[in-house]
Amino acid sequence: LIEKETVMDGTTTPTTAVYGRDAELDSLKQAYRRSIFDQYDAAIICGKQGVGKSSLAHEFIKYAKLGDEAYNTKGCVLLSGKFDNIPRAQSSQLFSPVLSAFNKYCEWLSPTEERSSLAKKVSCGLTLSLGQEACALVNVIPNLAKVIGSKKTKNTADESDSIVDFKKILRHLLSQFADVISRSHDAPLVFFMDNLQWADAASIALLKQIMLVTSGSSSSSSSDSSDKILENDRKNNGQSFFLGCYRNNNDVGKDNYTLWKIDDLGPNVTKIELDCLDKEAVNLMISNKMKMLPLLTSSLADVVYRKTEGNPSFVIQLMTALEKGSLLCMCPIRSRWIWDEKKIEDYELGTKDVVSILADSPGSLSSDVLAALCTLSCFGSCSDRSLIELENELVSSHPESNSKWLSGPLDCAVAEGVLNKKDGQYQFVNDRVKDSAYNLINPEERCLHHFNYGLALCSVAERNDDDGLFLMAVGQINLGGPKAAGDSDERSSAANYNLVAGKKARAASDFFSAYWFYDYGISYLKVDHWANDYDLSLALYDGAAECALIVGEHVVLSILTEQIMHYARCIEDKLHIFDISMRILMHRSDMSAAIACGIEVLSKLGEDFPKKVTPHVAIHFMEETSEMLDEMTNEELIDHKAMSDSNKIMAMNFLTRLFEALFMIRPSDQPIVILKMVQLSLTHGMSPLSPLAFVLYGSFLANMGNIQEGYRYARIAKALLEKIGSRRVAGAVIAYSTQLMAYAEPVQSVINFHIEGGKAAMKSGDTMYANLNAFFYDSCSYWSGKKLRNVMGQLNFTLDLTKQSNHVLMLVSSFILGAIERVIFP
Repeated sequence: LIEKETVMDGTTTPTTAVYGRDAELDSLKQAYRRSIFDQYDAAIICGKQGVGKSSLAHEFIKYAKLGDEAYNTKGCVLLSGKFDNIPRAQSSQLFSPVLSAFNKYCEWLSPTEERSSLAKKVSCGLTLSLGQEACALVNVIPNLAKVIGSKKTKNTADESDSIVDFKKILRHLLSQFADVISRSHDAPLVFFMDNLQWADAASIALLKQIMLVTSGSSSSSSSDSSDKILENDRKNNGQSFFLGCYRNNNDVGKDNYTLWKIDDLGPNVTKIELDCLDKEAVNLMISNKMKMLPLLTSSLADVVYRKTEGNPSFVIQLMTALEKGSLLCMCPIRSRWIWDEKKIEDYELGTKDVVSILADSPGSLSSDVLAALCTLSCFGSCSDRSLIELENELVSSHPESNSKWLSGPLDCAVAEGVLNKKDGQYQFVNDRVKDSAYNLINPEERCLHHFNYGLALCSVAERNDDDGLFLMAVGQINLGGPKAAGDSDERSSAANYNLVAGKKARAASDFFSAYWFYDYGISYLKVDHWANDYDLSLALYDGAAECALIVGEHVVLSILTEQIMHYARCIEDKLHIFDISMRILMHRSDMSAAIACGIEVLSKLGEDFPKKVTPHVAIHFMEETSEMLDEMTNEELIDHKAMSDSNKIMAMNFLTRLFEALFMIRPSDQPIVILKMVQLSLTHGMSPLSPLAFVLYGSFLANMGNIQEGYRYARIAKALLEKIGSRRVAGAVIAYSTQLMAYAEPVQSVINFHIEGGKAAMKSGDTMYANLNAFFYDSCSYWSGKKLRNVMGQLNFTLDLTKQSNHVLMLVSSFILGAIERVIFP
């Protein structure tokens, strides 16, 4: 009775044509055409569970993929994903549903004879837009390796230390990838995300940035080459449309609804509210499925409507149950469906879920099938290879058991219409079925199921050296939690598994997942863990603190640092936490405490800072530095030895932090910090932070009137940045050096370095210097004589990015730009 069709990603689902939704479908089509022909538009389909939000979206996507000759629209390119209501422990990867959408696209794009030229175009676009950072995306989008030919890369300690905000880095990379996709296809890009009510704040921010970056349109016809570079780099020339589905049931908290601020998306938004079908639409739906005239099915439709209140999902579930229960059957003599209205009227649907309906019907699901569904529900909406590995592991440890104890019953569930199956992967037909199966498990036993599944999979992953399976297995252990651990040995094993998982995730630059693994690992530690498991405790707390700082979990970070500072046994174990403590204090705008912390640590490292900076002290430092530099040529400075003393390397780091803190309340002390950094670089060798020291020193000289010397050190700083520089300071070095170079070279010849500086800053998640480079670029564009219309368009784009990154415009423009001379060079 209920047919199936293939939709979107190739899976089969029950057909639920959009009966009674003509007006809503037409609204979606109009929004789509506005977006690709006029101005960027987005659409959100809202409604209760089961009213047909996804079906309406699928119907629209079929229209978009086919194209519309009447409006001269080509078939779209689709990126689709789905958020899931599962605990963070299992879905540990940041932006997982969005990454899945990109991963499916890359799998589709994988070079074939048909799509080889398109794959090459996307690969070249990524290289031009992101450079080597395109390879970093392979860590989170594995199928991208098939497109660009790169393998996963491991992150080094130096690289992780240079990261300012990992979430912002990944947001930047993914939004640029979406922009490349949009510009590479000669067709509109449709980005569809289902179940937005389960999206977290980080994913919402990512979706907003993708919409912002892909919503621009080239409006300039200027032949100026640098204008074209900017447009190609900062504006999108493609056509795109965002579509989302949002469930606003009572079971979705108000916080989730507030989180998805539809009116704050930036572009125009078409909001479509769906309600249940009316009686006429239900009758049309039933008559069409039964291939009978509406007049003949109206009495049945009346009964179905009363029992389901017109909810399309409930209508399908009820019709399926009636057919299975022989209350609705095909009469071979009359060659049509027949039914007994009185028996159907007496059929108790109530609030039973679909699994219960099937279980209560004749020929219902067996206990083995229900048990397999419960196991599958522990892994989310669909299975992956981990479920097959679990079956193989348990079969190998219990050879007397049935070799198909899991996949066999799940195949039966597929035949019953409860699951879909594609490429060996099982997927629940909808969230209601998944939730129903999960709820069949005794709440007190769920944690044991997860914990034991995780332990079994960990042993498989370790034997096969499979990192992906290992992270999934540890996620299952964490769904069980400490209460599932039977004794101290199991708690210790779980803590160690999380430590290893955190290190693996961190090595792949997935700091968000790493943070959660470290955090869960801490939860398994015993009460006296600092005394009896010091090394394990320090490793977990230190890893959690580092990742918490990168992903922005500042409240938790304060607790972690307090613990380490209290229990760490030596100064070497505390240095990293001192650095984190300074950054926390600066985040809280407690600059006095941050400065005191930095000066204290520098003293412990053998680098005393003057208690009071007087003109005499400043002159003394300046003369010392000048004498040291007079003895070295440009080439000798660039080829100077590398800094190897770990204490001096840490001192350079704390001097950089101190410079940032002094910026706000004691700017007159900043020159001393700059001069000490230069002196340390000359005495002990160049560190990755030395380029910042030399560019600031050059700016100091230029402010005192010596433009040529300032220009000299700006060029030295850029050379050092290319040789040994840290990503952490790249945006700042390029911003300041380019401004100095503009005094000695034509502005037109150096202006595009600010585009490079903006990219460099975003690669480390440093949106402040990304915005600063953008503002410098816009200012230089004006003074270099570019067309005012183009300059205004660039400035508006910069302002949008500034708002998107949550920087206050007045802080960036008035405070930083207007006060830069007064603050850095008093």
